[in-house]
Amino acid sequence: MFIDNTRHIARRAFLQRLGQLGVAGAAAPWAINLAAIGEAAAAISASDYKALVCIFLYGGNDNGNTVIPYDTSGHADYATVRGALALARGTLDATALSPALANGRQYALAPSLAPLKPLFDSKKLAVQLNVGPLIQPTTLAEYQARSVPLPPKLFSHNDQQSVWQSSQAEGSVRGWGGALGDLALSTNGNALFSCMSVTG
Repeated sequence: MFIDNTRHIARRAFLQRLGQLGVAGAAAPWAINLAAIGEAAAAISASDYKALVCIFLYGGNDNGNTVIPYDTSGHADYATVRGALALARGTLDATALSPALANGRQYALAPSLAPLKPLFDSKKLAVQLNVGPLIQPTTLAEYQARSVPLPPKLFSHNDQQSVWQSSQAEGSVRGWGGALGDLALSTNGNALFSCMSVTG
C-alpha cells in the first residue's frame, strides 16, 4: 500500500524554514548592535590603549625559577636554597628596575621568559608572585594564634584557586570579571547587549 508523504514533508520543511526565519529575525537587532559597536570602536582610536591580561597558571608556578635573584649575594643565597634546580647566573639577564632596589638587589626573569623581558623593562608587564586570597595581611604568629580572620579551607589548593578566581567560596558561579560587568551595568543604556569598551 502506498502512502503519500509529500504533503507531510512539505509542511515540515515549511515549519523548519519558518523557525529559521524567526531566529534570524530575533538575532538581527543583536547583530546590528554588534556591528554598531564595532563601527564605534573603529571610529575612535585611543592613543593610550591598555589591556589587563591575566594568566592563571592552573596547578601553580615554580616562582623560584620565574623571577630569580640576580645580584651576586642574592643569587648565591638562591643557589644554596634551590640546589640542583637553580639556574646558573650566567644564563640570566638582569631586568631593568627603576628606581633601583635597596641594597643593590637585582632580579632576572627565567631564560624561557626572555621574550617578555622588554615588556617588563619598559614597565608594560608586571609579575605578581606569592599572591593569594588572604583577608588581611597576616604574620606566621597571627596565623598560628588564629588571631586574624582566615579564608575558608586555607591550605586546600583547589579551594584557594576558586577563591582567587571568584573572591568567593568554592562553587561560586560568578568570577571577578562578572562582578566587574555587574558594576558597569549601570552605565549601559542598551539593555539588550552588555559590553565594556575602553575606546568610548
